[in-house]
Amino acid sequence: MSQSKKTSYSSKGMTPEDIERYENFKWCLENDFKVFIRQTAYGDPSRKIVVQRYGITTEGKEGKMVNGRYVKSKFIESKTTYRSQKEANDALPGVYKMLRERYG
Repeated sequence: MSQSKKTSYSSKGMTPEDIERYENFKWCLENDFKVFIRQTAYGDPSRKIVVQRYGITTEGKEGKMVNGRYVKSKFIESKTTYRSQKEANDALPGVYKMLRERYG
């Protein structure tokens, strides 16, 4: 009988907020949500956040054959336009949290 190894995040200097962010990010990966930032237009500094359901399984493509079955991914682009890459990066933890609360 094996015991699951419990990670002590506090020993790694992580705050409760850091732990929550990490757990939400990890949940998104484990549940096949690819979340990334897309430039709105070439040369434009503004960005949008994109969520791709089944994006990890399909390796970022629209679809892929997996074990004899076609898996199709779905893209959802944020309504919010961020003025910079940094502003979009700062919003990512909120997106991870929202996905986990909605689908978890």
